[in-house]
Amino acid sequence: MKKYLLFLLMLVFSLPFMLKAQQQEPEPDLPKGKLFKIAERPAITEYESHQTLLSLKSTSDLKGWKIKNMREGHQSLIGTGNYQNNTTYSLVSPELSMPALERSDRINLYLDEAFSLESGHDERIVKISIDQGMSWDKLSIQSGLSEGKSSIINLSKYAGKDVIVALEMTADASDTYDGWELKSLEIKRDRLKTIISSNSNARQMGVLDGDLLSLDAQKFPRFIFANVTVEDDGNPVAGLDETNFSIVETIKDSVDDVRNVIKDETFKVYAPDSSEIKRPVDIVFLMDNSGSMSSVQNQVAINVESFVSSLDSKGFDYRLGLCRFGQSAGQGAPIFHNNAGWYDNGTDYVNMWNSVNVSSGSIEPSWDALYYSAQEYSFRNAAQKIFILIVNEAVNNGQNINNSDITDKQLVIDRLNNTGIQAYSIVPNSQAFEADFGSISDATGGESYDINQNFNSILDDIGTQVGNTYTIRYTPTSPYFDGLKREVDITVDYNSSTLLLEGEYTPGKAPIIIRTDATLDIHKAAQPSENPILIEVKIKDEIAPFTSSSTLYYRVLGASVYTELNMSQVSSGTGYSVWQATIQGPQVLDPGIEYYIRATDTEATTTAPEFIEGYGYPWSFAVLPNLPPQIENRTTVSSVKSGDPVHFEVEASDNTNSLSDVWIYLKTDNDINYQFFSMQSIGNDLFTYDITATTGITEYFFIAEDNFGVRSFAGTEIQPFVVATDIPWDVYTGSTKRHTINVAGFDPTTFTPWSIDATLGGEVLLPGDYIGAFYTTTECDAQGNCETVEKCGGFYLWNGKPFFGSFPVYGNDATAPAKNGFADGESFTFKVFSKQNKTVYDATHIFKASSLNTTFINGGVADLDTLKSYYQHTTYPKKYLNLWSSNLTPVETSFDDIMADYSTIVREVFDDDGNRWAPGDPSNTLNTYVPGYGYEVYMYNSGETLKIEGSKIKLNQLQVNLKGQQQKTLIGCPYQSPENVEAVFSAYVSDVYAVDKYINDGTGFISIETYSPMFNINNWVDKNMVPGEGYYVFSLAPNSSFSFPAATGVYTSSRTAQVGQSIPQKVRSTDAYMHIMLPSESLALEVKEGDVIMAYDKAGHKIGEAMVSVSGVSMVLDGLSLSEGAKFDLWLRSQGRELKGMKVAWKVGDGNYHNLKMAVATSTEIVDMVNGISVFPNPASSQFTLKYNSVSEEDIIINITDLQGKNMQRLELKGQKDTLLSQKLNVDFLKDGIYLIRINQGEKSQITKVIID
Repeated sequence: MKKYLLFLLMLVFSLPFMLKAQQQEPEPDLPKGKLFKIAERPAITEYESHQTLLSLKSTSDLKGWKIKNMREGHQSLIGTGNYQNNTTYSLVSPELSMPALERSDRINLYLDEAFSLESGHDERIVKISIDQGMSWDKLSIQSGLSEGKSSIINLSKYAGKDVIVALEMTADASDTYDGWELKSLEIKRDRLKTIISSNSNARQMGVLDGDLLSLDAQKFPRFIFANVTVEDDGNPVAGLDETNFSIVETIKDSVDDVRNVIKDETFKVYAPDSSEIKRPVDIVFLMDNSGSMSSVQNQVAINVESFVSSLDSKGFDYRLGLCRFGQSAGQGAPIFHNNAGWYDNGTDYVNMWNSVNVSSGSIEPSWDALYYSAQEYSFRNAAQKIFILIVNEAVNNGQNINNSDITDKQLVIDRLNNTGIQAYSIVPNSQAFEADFGSISDATGGESYDINQNFNSILDDIGTQVGNTYTIRYTPTSPYFDGLKREVDITVDYNSSTLLLEGEYTPGKAPIIIRTDATLDIHKAAQPSENPILIEVKIKDEIAPFTSSSTLYYRVLGASVYTELNMSQVSSGTGYSVWQATIQGPQVLDPGIEYYIRATDTEATTTAPEFIEGYGYPWSFAVLPNLPPQIENRTTVSSVKSGDPVHFEVEASDNTNSLSDVWIYLKTDNDINYQFFSMQSIGNDLFTYDITATTGITEYFFIAEDNFGVRSFAGTEIQPFVVATDIPWDVYTGSTKRHTINVAGFDPTTFTPWSIDATLGGEVLLPGDYIGAFYTTTECDAQGNCETVEKCGGFYLWNGKPFFGSFPVYGNDATAPAKNGFADGESFTFKVFSKQNKTVYDATHIFKASSLNTTFINGGVADLDTLKSYYQHTTYPKKYLNLWSSNLTPVETSFDDIMADYSTIVREVFDDDGNRWAPGDPSNTLNTYVPGYGYEVYMYNSGETLKIEGSKIKLNQLQVNLKGQQQKTLIGCPYQSPENVEAVFSAYVSDVYAVDKYINDGTGFISIETYSPMFNINNWVDKNMVPGEGYYVFSLAPNSSFSFPAATGVYTSSRTAQVGQSIPQKVRSTDAYMHIMLPSESLALEVKEGDVIMAYDKAGHKIGEAMVSVSGVSMVLDGLSLSEGAKFDLWLRSQGRELKGMKVAWKVGDGNYHNLKMAVATSTEIVDMVNGISVFPNPASSQFTLKYNSVSEEDIIINITDLQGKNMQRLELKGQKDTLLSQKLNVDFLKDGIYLIRINQGEKSQITKVIID
């Protein structure tokens, strides 16, 4: 939307002239003989290739291309080499046909090239013609120096046309360089793989409107932050709180997992008019530096200070950045001032602005500026991200687009939306600018302003819009870095209207920078002067695209400019990579070095430490003779009640000069980010700061800085100290004796749920829970009564990120009146306090072999490898036989241990090989429980319970072996809740012909229900596998491996065509029964779902029955003698009559009884029809003759169906008694294939197959 600001009076800061939309500015001549290096940019990753239309990668691919003055390259496809003055080099394609496009398709030209061409005078040009070379459109121009550049040029406007593509290199009359090399050329049909499509889209119900401006997952899994706007009839809505918002997350797994966000104490809404906290806003001005923009730059500078003062008065914690573009240097390419750094002071920012902005260029690649700024800048947690673009030339004017990397506007929109950036544009008022920039502002939740309007009012209006934003904080519904996208629906209820805002995020997308132990050791002591320093970091990046580059910025303390140093990747592992860079010796100077690191994966950029510029500090280390400050936390409290005073105390000193200051950084549960405060000196190197405790946790750390600027930390922003009001443990933290427990590097999924009921599905170890280290001591009262108690010597607030973290446990302090910590040699035990259910759980632990200090040692270190507690799974078996299993991996795996408490209620246990366990029997051959398999458990009586304690089974690590060859395998149900059996076996329809469920009626009698994946026949009444049960699986393939798929949920009628009806079949012996399969295509009559097939032995006793489904019939035969056959009748339930004497032709088996075998029918008939049916010819053409015998004058019905039972044609004809009839059939409408012809006449029916060829 274009916004026009009209004013009756021009304010004091009004523009002194009206700036009109510019035509293309004349290009100034660059100085001769210059070779400017082209900035390296991360690869564009938003395209997904669907078709390669053209590929040139070897000289043989150049057949048909016209080549002028070029030659085969030494390490390239073709090139110019050292080129000549006043010469044109060219490579021209034959005519190429471009396909038509659909939806988000693009046609892109990919160039992998390198060049060394006189900047601004010698050029590589890509051009295209649609009239066989009569006229040409320029698409791309490059000059200067690039050792390797991947260019993407958008050809989408030429879709559906025949084109010629030409690549030229032109040289002027003087100054030549190494030339241009083309390494490869491809034309591809691509599709935009938009990551977030709806963050700024609203779907409204009622009169409300609004935008979801950003979803910030930087603090996942602890918190998610959302910035939203809400308007009623175009006016901002004030006064909303937690009651007006609700959130649902949908985890996009194989089956959508929809979860409501819990409104607990972590769910918080920060309102626009709230004075409770200062909300962060990061603002980047993108300023055109071309030749006509100096006056506009002046107006922005004049008004910035009042703009940020307005933000400050609205309760915002602002930072300002600057991207310049359009200057003559670098042919207008974007420049990110101060290494894409930030300013938090309006005056400093304006001074910088006035010193660096120029007005000298003519090429204005403003889309490049928007796109690359979204890559280069790293934003604070929960910050509103604002871009303000100021430019007076459109992109699509020829020169600008030809000199741009980004020529597809949708790339810009997607990148801004994926990063959660609102783009405001201040541009001339015309249709061209609306198309190039206004549409971008609209799509990202910003606005477009007329550049001729008053700048003070424009910035004030932007500030007002920023100030009308709500920030929502909530705990995500799943804490795992699982690579699964979360779709987020935020519902706003206000004044009887509802607004739905939609967005999405994927955890673990942004790089996380962690200094290694070797780097941390540099900070512990002063480094020798002029000695090289290796900086090493581990960068965690869980989700593709992974970290592509990392940069070290460093400077000597007191210097003004950082030196930029590219880091090298030296190793990698699952989800992380290790990067190094060396600060050379001559740069390592007294008094020290300060540095920070930036990493990008082309979609997200991270800076560490988190708060560079603004209100944070880079890391620093001292260089001799200067020594770093010494700092130690002396705070003695960690557990308090809300409203209690909290006294923070730190000991800090400097042994070479003096301390400049000591700060405490604090963040309560009400804060979004840390706030910092100067601490008060009380003498003896002690500094203090006091607050009143608020409900929840307060995280804190300390910084001491010497007079040179070297800083030392006690705690950090990612590993802070904690004071909690909601924890049941008291810890004395003032002791100087400490042992460090590292929790980094262990698998958080071993924090298996601790619950008395596995079906609750709640994970106990969640972000915000506490891990405590405990010791045992004896305490006595004044009367000498003593008791043994457990005390906590230290605890850790679990942040959900398993790649860093440690906490100190404190030793006994001799100055304290009673024992308050570990004594040397005492063993560790661990507990976990679940914040969700306010419960403390015991935990077992294992230390890593690399650090086996399992007892307290002052200065010792212990690395946790495993910390876990367990579920209990309770089952309720019945008298006699039960097929039993568990969805847990038991703590103890021997049946002697599992059944130790059940020797009087469990008679015996068998596996499917006949191995047996019985209480106290020395001849037992069944010893070990194996997860994934089932067992036959025989109980003396019903009404008993079996409990097993263990961890959740990991399905992706679980397989069972099916014996095959019609042998049965007893498997378990490893799922945490009932699971659709059809979904479990969906990948095994060619191997598994039967899955049998045993139903114990409580008296010891067993009924068997069968599901056949092979024939898609399901007789289970409850079509779900249930935790605690076992199932017999019959497979044809020998020794096949079966993997349990991911859970999809319980069976619902909408998932398959199966009916929820069946007839349980009691059996005399579970070791002797037979499966009979009658697929629907084998059935003679047109039966209906609910009709029943019944089986009888030769004496006429009914031995089996099963309902008919759309797929056919599966039944269990029981009680026959070996090789004895069965007779089958059909009960037409809908008609209330039984048809006897069904004859069966068998495809597999002969229909005679064989224990635990299978027979499959290929066809059935009730009464033979004389001479049957014949088809001539067969295979048949589209017209053929059907011959058949009519035995009566009853009507004849002919149905032609496909093999899936779909009716393709139906004929009703008059019958004649004892007459051979024929009928020509026209089946032109049928595709080639196999079809079934079914003829019915009264109770008589027959079926045959015909091939249409």
